[in-house]
Amino acid sequence: MPIILDHVTHTYMPGSAMAQTAVNDISLTVQEGEFLCVIGPTGSGKSTLVQLMNGLLIAQQGSVRVDELDLSDKKQRMLARGRVGLVFQYPEYQLFEETVTKDVAFGPRNMKVPEDELSGRVNEALNMVGLAPELFGEKSPFDLSGGEKRRAALAGILAMRPKYLLLDEPMAGLDPKGRSSIIALLHALRDRTGCAIVMVSHSMDEVADNADRVAVLNDGGLIALDTPGNIFSRPEKLTALGLDTPQVAKLLVALKTRGVALPQGIYKMDAILTALLEVLS
Repeated sequence: MPIILDHVTHTYMPGSAMAQTAVNDISLTVQEGEFLCVIGPTGSGKSTLVQLMNGLLIAQQGSVRVDELDLSDKKQRMLARGRVGLVFQYPEYQLFEETVTKDVAFGPRNMKVPEDELSGRVNEALNMVGLAPELFGEKSPFDLSGGEKRRAALAGILAMRPKYLLLDEPMAGLDPKGRSSIIALLHALRDRTGCAIVMVSHSMDEVADNADRVAVLNDGGLIALDTPGNIFSRPEKLTALGLDTPQVAKLLVALKTRGVALPQGIYKMDAILTALLEVLS
């Protein structure tokens, strides 16, 4: 079963002079196993949306269900949180334990995972993110490099074996090599576990390269939900929101102005090169 948001609205400080509606009447379904990217200008409601999906925030109107579990119900919400892992914008700030092993074990231990199973989960999660337990397990998380801290924080979420992985700008502050490494890791995790990924991103190139679908938010509302090809085929609408377009989209426009029109809906570089060779041959 998917994550289903049905006419969800969330307002911060409701009833006060400072009231601000961050998410307004959004209906959205996150399908099992999909890679959904969420984009939009600053303040459009992206972070609030993903926090609603795992019950960190509770909708004041509408409903959020995870595999038929109603997140407005406390008992059902606690069950759902074991299925939905949330990684914040700077996940290294989620680290707090004395050792990497203890930090990764924190989540599943709170889920009442039996102690005899806990060690296996921790080692599995660390191996999945490329941090060998025998090398990193007893280190202090604060002695790790920036990229290692981010991987350790992600391992703490993976140790809970989520069915849905929510990431709020997971590559923020990383260099291109670090960003590519995290993206490759996400695809490896998805291939291995079958988990769905919901990723908030400001990088249109990453969105174009990785998303199955793209949700576009503005002023708290969902204004578009479609494939990357369809979303980025209308660059003027994104520009009006203050958003950039992927480099591949700019390349397609440049080719079109030179009389080389490629089929719509292709936004991966290898597909563009293949289509270009066919046109020119």
